Amino acid sequence: MLLKINNLQKHYRKNMALHNISLTLTPGIYGLVGPNGAGKSTLMNIISGLITYDSGIITYDEYEFLSDEYYQNFGYLPQYNALYQNFTCREFLSYICILKEIENNEIIDEVLALVNLTDKADKKIRSLSGGMKQRLSICQTLLNDPKIILLDEPTAGLDP
Repeated sequence: MLLKINNLQKHYRKNMALHNISLTLTPGIYGLVGPNGAGKSTLMNIISGLITYDSGIITYDEYEFLSDEYYQNFGYLPQYNALYQNFTCREFLSYICILKEIENNEIIDEVLALVNLTDKADKKIRSLSGGMKQRLSICQTLLNDPKIILLDEPTAGLDP
């Protein structure tokens, strides 16, 4: 499985955010490192389908970019998590399973255990610390067992 990006460009008015970016991602976990304003979040938002690009080509094996097949094999952890504060951790992950069309709800307990949140499964998200919320965000990224995972500032708020 290969995600290929060739000569990707993105402009914001007169500013060039991305200029001829080319790279290939194989199955694995990726995080981009660089100074503020370098285009890291712009690239991740394009790859995740949140914003459009101006020119270039993105392909994912034989599948159409941003197809259902693409999303079934892709995981994204944005820099700022969007969590529903009145949900419990389990309710939130159940909701994400519905959105991702995941029928196996046993995966919820598995991902909660991976990030050491099993004991918080039935606690309201608003009661969690910032680090716990970040770990819950990591859970939602892992639910569909993606082949390629993109992380934007994944350690923000986490202790070593």
